[in-house]
Amino acid sequence: MSDREVIDLGLLDAPDRARFHLAAAREAARVGHGTAAAVELSKSRAYLLHWPGRIASSLDQVAATILDTPSVTPAQQKVLNLLLEGLSNEDIAHQLRISPRTVAVHVQALLRNTAARSRTDLAVRELRRRFTALNHA
Repeated sequence: MSDREVIDLGLLDAPDRARFHLAAAREAARVGHGTAAAVELSKSRAYLLHWPGRIASSLDQVAATILDTPSVTPAQQKVLNLLLEGLSNEDIAHQLRISPRTVAVHVQALLRNTAARSRTDLAVRELRRRFTALNHA
């Protein structure tokens, strides 16, 4: 089969559809498209709701590489949750009743722990992780 041929997923059974989406997730992750990988993982997982075993294990391994859950302190988690809402450091500080400098320290620690390049990158990574984790439940 050439790269240009179309696969009719309707002809495949659930485990094979899951394998297809798992392969698509791996490829998307390989080329750095984490959000697309998360979407493909979600599709694969939907087909595997009642199919435990090897494929589900592979799915969990790929999900772990894409999710890359950072370890955060409870204070950092609070800051991250408000950062995801689009609040500035000053607004976060006001809501949490801490200084803006303390918020900045937490944000820097989050950026460092996740290897995110910016607040936006941090937010995208965290939203992707939560989306994929939500669909894993």
